[in-house]
Amino acid sequence: MAVPTTFEATLLQPFKALIANANQNINDEYEGRLQLLEFWSSTIGGFDYNEYCLAFRINPIFEEEILFNVSSGLNSLSETIGVDKALVISALSREPLDRSEQKETGAYYTDFRLASLMSEQCSPLLSKEKTIADLASGSGILLAAVAVSYKKQYPHDIERWLEHNVYAFDMSEYAIRGCRIALSTFLSSVLSIKEMTKKWRLMDSLIDDALPVQKFDIIVGNPPWGKVKLSLHSYMLKNGNDRTYGAEYDKYDSKKFNVEKKKLADYNKRLREQYDWLKNTESDTYIAFLQRSFSAVKEDGRIFMLLPAGIIRSKGTTSIREELVKRCSHISFVILSNRARFFAIDTRFKFLLLDCDFSDRDSLAEGINLAYGESTEKETTVSEFVTIPVPLLRKARPDLTLPEVKSENERDLYFRIHKNGCDWASSSEWECSILRELDMTNDKALFSNKPNGATIGVVEGRMVQQHWFAVKKYVSGTGRAARWEFSNGEFKPQFWVNPQDLSKDLYSRVHQERVGYCDIAGQTNERAMMSSIIPAGVACGNKVPTIIFHNSIKGNRELLWVGVTNSFTYDWMLRRVISTTANYFLILSIPMPDIRIDSQLADSIITATRTIRNLRSELAASDEMLIASLRCQIDIAVAQAYGLSFNDLELILEDFPLLDRKQPPIKGESKSTITRDFLLYNAARHYGYEIDEYFNRYHKARDRGAIPYIPTDVCR
Repeated sequence: MAVPTTFEATLLQPFKALIANANQNINDEYEGRLQLLEFWSSTIGGFDYNEYCLAFRINPIFEEEILFNVSSGLNSLSETIGVDKALVISALSREPLDRSEQKETGAYYTDFRLASLMSEQCSPLLSKEKTIADLASGSGILLAAVAVSYKKQYPHDIERWLEHNVYAFDMSEYAIRGCRIALSTFLSSVLSIKEMTKKWRLMDSLIDDALPVQKFDIIVGNPPWGKVKLSLHSYMLKNGNDRTYGAEYDKYDSKKFNVEKKKLADYNKRLREQYDWLKNTESDTYIAFLQRSFSAVKEDGRIFMLLPAGIIRSKGTTSIREELVKRCSHISFVILSNRARFFAIDTRFKFLLLDCDFSDRDSLAEGINLAYGESTEKETTVSEFVTIPVPLLRKARPDLTLPEVKSENERDLYFRIHKNGCDWASSSEWECSILRELDMTNDKALFSNKPNGATIGVVEGRMVQQHWFAVKKYVSGTGRAARWEFSNGEFKPQFWVNPQDLSKDLYSRVHQERVGYCDIAGQTNERAMMSSIIPAGVACGNKVPTIIFHNSIKGNRELLWVGVTNSFTYDWMLRRVISTTANYFLILSIPMPDIRIDSQLADSIITATRTIRNLRSELAASDEMLIASLRCQIDIAVAQAYGLSFNDLELILEDFPLLDRKQPPIKGESKSTITRDFLLYNAARHYGYEIDEYFNRYHKARDRGAIPYIPTDVCR
């Protein structure tokens, strides 16, 4: 997947071009850039540049005329973008890192909009007495943003406050220098700059003992995000081998690789010995930084930190969530996505701003507050907070993973479904075994590209759709470059495997019918959950976990599970807790309807699912409306089984904006909503309502040739 260019990089491109032009004849371009920024900072703050160079042992490399010309140009550019100059300087002074260095260090630089958002959250807490620190400051954009807020409140105290109350720590000398350049824009003398920086430290805040014993009133941070381990892929990337997923590795220096791997393993060992929050999860630097911040904040202090969404989603971070509710009087998360191009990573990536308050240890937080950030090119705004009571959360999700609900209505619906459902992970009726049958990497030696009389096909994740285990057929290519087409009922996989090469248990498993689902999923996908009956005589890759129900009779338990999990209600529940993978912990955490397998309601779901399965053997145009009607029946039955109302279904369907993208819209509209209109028209009839709107919309759409419940992947 292509890495997006950040919005900030696009915004600052004219600045970089101006600096690069002045740097043409400079051997060390980064040093040249820093010196140009230092001079610009001196013109903003008012301190003497030559005195600054002497104080910090900088050997000037530019003539005065160039310095003034570049500074004037940067000033002019900054007037056009509406971003404070201190934040611009911080962003421009960052160490240039390539993709491998970013992955190695976990350093994803903070966008100015995120820095401003954090400073807005901090602003009500700022006072002349309070101290603030960043334990992994980088080039200081967070501290600079807070300084902007402080100056607005106390314009005549900014210099004293920076000299005595602001602390920066980083293990990079260049980062500390960049932080100094940015914050010097608020200072009028070199003496003040020296006073400000004398308490800063060049250090690894996680393992160095040089961090002051002093504790801080406010800690801000965007610490490195990254697992403390070295994979062969990241090593090859670091050494210039940008391997495509699925391709073979080139030759590499295994001795050097093992030396670097051991070095990182030793560091990992030190972290795990020092930070007990890492004991139940993989070593991730952001977790260690969060624990370090907890120990460095005052008893009545506050922490604001940008963190990956795993802090609220991952099973491995359960103990951290427990620490939060045990130690904080206020906890809030602002959930953000990378659609606004904050970072040069997948735009679907989610992260969050944590705000935890320690000011009232006698009154611990009774709820966790959730809000959502919406970003424009200028700023990030925050929605109203929704409070999730901790006792209610603990009952529904004992690991305290947070469902992403955006309103009180969504929150109430989520917990009502939990209350009305049954925990199938512990139910004897739903007793099952879940397995990833074949690993597409580790079991690669077992695969062949062509079938023979003894082999069976391998089902991959991209082949699975709702109620359909082979929606795509393989055409050509490998890895992400492989070509796939709509199968029209033909089973044509990319790989084949001889069942005689499998273990005894796996041999038995692949020769019986079971259910499977595609675990590659996401909250913003057209549908998050896609499950199907997996027939006997095929094996499944690791992206298609399979489930066998031990108490199933005539396959009815499997059919009921497929019907329920492909419903909008189940999908909506899964979307509240999923990121990019529907692992079986998440699947097991979503309750099944509390109905008996021999009930009339269950039978209606089973019968409809069985009929769809039979029709899916070859999708003819004449069957598409019949399948849509059956799926609609299942959706209404599942909603009824969970005890939901018509209004609940309306709310659920608001969460699926990508439906019907290839269906013709009603005249005068830009997109089709036929699936929603068809389902709600029939649901209104079921619940005894007369709602003409959905009836009329459905028939207008049908007159245009639209068909409900057709996945985009299936449109030809």
